Amino acid sequence: FLDRHLATTGRAIITHNAFVGLDRSRQALDARGLSLRVVLTVLVNIPYDKITRMTRTVLEAENGRTVHRYGPYSFGEVHIVEIARTRKPG
Repeated sequence: FLDRHLATTGRAIITHNAFVGLDRSRQALDARGLSLRVVLTVLVNIPYDKITRMTRTVLEAENGRTVHRYGPYSFGEVHIVEIARTRKPG
């Protein structure tokens, strides 16, 4: 896990799908002495083959919220997040 590899003052920058709960990720990181901060949110194209594999439940819940459709095109919000230590390891 990241906490084993992150230096005391280090930071990790990763992408995080907006429709995957940030609160759940924050809780998991907090349990390991790490924090999560959203640095930027961007829209990325969701290819047709991927959008057709998404569950109906996710699409209905996220349509217009984190999944946006413009004609035949679909886009999803993706967060760029920074993960940092909140306490020293050990």
